[in-house]
Amino acid sequence: MISYVHWMKQSDAVRNHLASKFGLPVGGGREVTNGVLVSDGRTPEQVYNAFSVKELQSYVGSQSTDVYELFEAAVEIAKAELGIQEHEKPVAKKNARSTGPSSPDDGAAAKKKTGRRGRPKKKSD
Repeated sequence: MISYVHWMKQSDAVRNHLASKFGLPVGGGREVTNGVLVSDGRTPEQVYNAFSVKELQSYVGSQSTDVYELFEAAVEIAKAELGIQEHEKPVAKKNARSTGPSSPDDGAAAKKKTGRRGRPKKKSD
């Protein structure tokens, strides 16, 4: 049986995808406490009953008896089916000038030496 806390740690998209695959209906309303989603409308009993070892083994295609291992595999399958990549973050675009000079001597004279905080270094007498 999967703990309800473990279920709620998954994203909405993954929970909804798995719920549709395992026939897990929404039994009530969403509950938010102090800005944290504590219920997605499914009861702990529904979650416990839906994700049995037998059902997870069938979905994942594994003979493992570790329910959490099977559930994590099911989550990974759901993410793949949804096109979700782990730790997706927007990638900053590089400025054309940030790629560096085209040859070792290009731009070397124009570069100013800077200190640790990006300020021009003071000349010492």
